[in-house]
Amino acid sequence: MKRPLSVSIISWYLVITGILSLGTLAMTFNDPEIAKVMAVNALPVPMQYLMYAAGILIAIASGMLMLNGNKLGRLLYVSWTAFSLAVTLISSPMKMVMLPGVLIFALIVFLLYRPNANAYFEEQPETEMEDDS
Repeated sequence: MKRPLSVSIISWYLVITGILSLGTLAMTFNDPEIAKVMAVNALPVPMQYLMYAAGILIAIASGMLMLNGNKLGRLLYVSWTAFSLAVTLISSPMKMVMLPGVLIFALIVFLLYRPNANAYFEEQPETEMEDDS
């Protein structure tokens, strides 16, 4: 089955924004203004950086997996983003700032679980391990 356009757009969006975010992450380490903003969060700053870096790597990996039709990419993206949003909602004092991200996530989940996307991910061959017995 041909990859649905919505899956292609979402996958490339994740890969491209992930790569661009690597540069953003590098630029934030020594920025005093960013440090001030991060300091008001209940989550320790090193944990915030760790989650940000993990999120970038997961976005790139899940985008690439989905481009190849692997449903693990979809599961990885949805699971990590839901977890990340929940942690941020609990720990961040600026909850309204998250509204656009939550809405975009909801739209992406809707598109990734539409019938044509489900068919695309289900049709792809699963990697099977050989039985050595």
